[in-house]
Amino acid sequence: LRNEPCRVLLLDLSLPDMSGLDVLKQVRTQFPEVAVLVVSGYPETQFGLNVLRAGASGFISKGAVEADLLRAIRMVARGNRYVGPELADLLVSGLNGSGNEPQHTVLSEREFQIFC
Repeated sequence: LRNEPCRVLLLDLSLPDMSGLDVLKQVRTQFPEVAVLVVSGYPETQFGLNVLRAGASGFISKGAVEADLLRAIRMVARGNRYVGPELADLLVSGLNGSGNEPQHTVLSEREFQIFC
């Protein structure tokens, strides 16, 4: 990012040298103007909420169709957030206070890092 400024960074959580969550935190600190869209093979319902809490602009599955990926990129480039349908359902159920939220969604940031 220092050498190639951009508006949107596509970030995978699985990186060879360090955690994608650690990279996300560094980007948020050093380049707060860059939108970060996490593209991951991990399940949206297990990682999406915590990734958003960590500062990501959005979360999309690697299995998403091209049209959805482009929609997500455009949304975060405009300064909006992007969540897929599964994560949206999880967020709505949390707002409704259904009490059926998966346990990993109530982890602290550090607990989630250890979980990862």
